[in-house]
Amino acid sequence: MKPYLPSFLPLPPFTDPDLQTVISQANQEVGRFDGSLLGLVNPSILMSPLMTQEAILSSRIEGTITTLQEVLMVQASDDFELEPERRNSAIEVVNYRKALALAVDSLDERGFTINLIRQLHEVLMDSVRGHNKSPGQVRQSQAFIGAPGATLGTATYVAPEALHIDSLLENLGTYILGCTDDPVVAAAVVHAQFEMIHPFEDGNGRMGRMLIPLYLFHRNALRNPVFYLSEYLESNRERYFAGLRGISKEGDWIGWIKFFAEAVREQAVCNTQKAREIVNLYESMKRELYNIARTRFSLPLLDSLFDLVVFKSDRFIQYTGMSKRTALRLLHDLRDAGILKPLRDQSGSRGAILVFARLFNLVEGRDIV
Repeated sequence: MKPYLPSFLPLPPFTDPDLQTVISQANQEVGRFDGSLLGLVNPSILMSPLMTQEAILSSRIEGTITTLQEVLMVQASDDFELEPERRNSAIEVVNYRKALALAVDSLDERGFTINLIRQLHEVLMDSVRGHNKSPGQVRQSQAFIGAPGATLGTATYVAPEALHIDSLLENLGTYILGCTDDPVVAAAVVHAQFEMIHPFEDGNGRMGRMLIPLYLFHRNALRNPVFYLSEYLESNRERYFAGLRGISKEGDWIGWIKFFAEAVREQAVCNTQKAREIVNLYESMKRELYNIARTRFSLPLLDSLFDLVVFKSDRFIQYTGMSKRTALRLLHDLRDAGILKPLRDQSGSRGAILVFARLFNLVEGRDIV
């Protein structure tokens, strides 16, 4: 199979009437999701657990297996015991969150540039599988995609030769900054074009999926880049990859964009429902925590539970800025009330690890703790 050379952007206009219908529906559902967060003081805090779940599912598409509990435990405690491969997988997810947070902080100041994408890739690959493959630097060797053990001759996709990457990325950057196409269509194009360029030695899939909410945020389709698509893509993995292959094999951009718009529409409905459940939990907990704490710390306490979910007392104290005495008293009261549950009890010098069980179970979609 010869290396594929993607067409330069922009693409010719699409006139398929069925495509226009699903694009319209996707935009409508994205707007409904965005509206569900309207008026929230801290939407990034409320959606923080969904960001972690997105990172887990994005990594799972590429075969990295970890769980929400493992990721949150690794974040909560340096001394949480986990076999090396599982710890490495959890750190990949933590890096995804760090990179996404960096992107949000950087977009207003620096714009959505290829240099920013390079920097995000460095964060994504820090200290994990692929960390020795020049993170943030475009590849200098031939890349291909295939089943485990595949060779260049048996690959399902052969990426562009290295000598074309700089010009393709420059063209993609120009498209991102100047595009006036429908935001959902453009997000589909940006994601697919990035995946076909395959600019890095490793981590292209995760990086490409991160571009989706960032691009929708960049185009003001979202007020906050908290729209996550990997749940749908992971559940429809074969259709996802087939849609991308359809572009390189047959030039079928319409088929790909139709799949992508359907994914956005369906996932937006799920995201809206999940967001409403989280907001409802936040509002009910606001009243419950005030009755327990009865201090000015009620709201910082509430935000800490939603943002941290799983934590040790020292991290809780650092996050809230409370005195140790006040914090420990509140944690004790929350445990007595059943709001916090131990994932690991204190043992010697090892501190207890606590979980905000209601939120954890809500994000997982089932009762685990």
